[in-house]
This record gives sequence, structure tokens and C-alpha cells, in this order.
Amino acid sequence: MRVLSAVAKVALVVGTVGSVGLMLRVGGHKTSGILLLLLFGVWVIAPFVGLAWIGQIARHWPERSQAMLCGLTLAIAVSSLAIYGEAAFGPPQPKPAAFFLMVPPGSWLAIAVFVVAARIGLRRGRG
Repeated sequence: MRVLSAVAKVALVVGTVGSVGLMLRVGGHKTSGILLLLLFGVWVIAPFVGLAWIGQIARHWPERSQAMLCGLTLAIAVSSLAIYGEAAFGPPQPKPAAFFLMVPPGSWLAIAVFVVAARIGLRRGRG
């Protein structure tokens, strides 16, 4: 479990930094203003912050639930980087910001489903 947890923490950091870097690559050259760029940055990193917070809470959960959270963290980090990478390095898109607007709500939906399932499992003693 320690190795999986360490891998998830690295994925969380790489996912956060990589996502912001890709966001800056796509939108950093635009003259839309620093405030908009900061708001996009907060929007993009919010799911990663949420995963880190849940990771702290999950330290008291059964190992099975912790392992599932690590898997979710890896999935969100990898998929976010893949989608943002497509926006940054793929064929030119008419509205590349759409990628950065849609991925965080999808990540939050996956996180919410996980938390609800984990809570139900904890209540039933399945962890």
C-alpha cells in the first residue's frame, strides 16, 4: 500500500504541475488578462486539491478504500494530462479553452461518485 500511495502522490503533483503548465502553454500567450489566467489556474487545480484533501481523510479508511482512491488519483492525473496535452500539442482547436473548462467538472463527478461509494462501503463495513 505504501508504494501505491507514493505513486499516487507523485501522480497528484505531476498532474497538478503538468495541467497548469499545459494551461499556460495554451492560454499564456493570450492577452485576455492575468485575472482570467489565475481563475483558469484555480479551476484546473481544484480537483487535484480535492483529491489531496480526501487523501488526508482516507488515511483512516480501510486499505481497500485507500487503494481505490489511489487508483482514482492516477486515473484523473493521467486523463487530465492526456486531454490537456491534446489541447496544447494536438491539431489546432477553435476553442482550446473548452478542454480546460470541461475536465475539472468531469473530475469532480468522478470524485463525488467515489466518495459516495466509499461512504456506502464504510457504512456497510466493506471498506
